[in-house]
Amino acid sequence: MSPDLRQHIYERDKFTCRYCGWSGATNFDQWQLGWFALDHVVPVKHGGKDEDSNLVVACHACNRMKGQDPCSSVDEGRAIIARKQAEREAWFRRFVLKE
Repeated sequence: MSPDLRQHIYERDKFTCRYCGWSGATNFDQWQLGWFALDHVVPVKHGGKDEDSNLVVACHACNRMKGQDPCSSVDEGRAIIARKQAEREAWFRRFVLKE
């Protein structure tokens, strides 16, 4: 992926995670906490390409939660992340909080 394409995606998405809305544009601490990267909406494993239409800015948490699950849109990615986040919260409540 060319540096120009990477910069274009970051600027297009305003240095903000397209899945959760976390912004890294306000200050360096926010950027550092977000640990932003580019994500393939359709994962490379499932035929996704390094194309403008398939790349979005994602914070580390969203990028990791979405992973390489089959996905064809940002909305599907959000749904995958929401499902996994709910599963993680249920695990946390059961095993950490002992609810």
